[in-house]
Amino acid sequence: MAKDYTGLATTCQILSIVAIPLLMYFGYLGFTNSKLLEIPEDKKPGAAFGCWGAAGMYACTLVLSMVYKSSRTPHVQADPNAYALRGMA
Repeated sequence: MAKDYTGLATTCQILSIVAIPLLMYFGYLGFTNSKLLEIPEDKKPGAAFGCWGAAGMYACTLVLSMVYKSSRTPHVQADPNAYALRGMA
């Protein structure tokens, strides 16, 4: 039987959800040559593309961990008689 790594997948999802907007923001700061990003001016555009690339990799990690978790959850089909109308008296 294969090991269940849903806890690890959940951790990857949480980290990705936090990292994607943060890296997108850092990329925006670098692309606009903001003074909030304290690196040399000539390196900011390259850093911006690096941040956006890393955000893309985190997005891939998020999607893959969601796919993994959805493949591990049992798909239960609803009983059609469970939702019968009540109180039709």
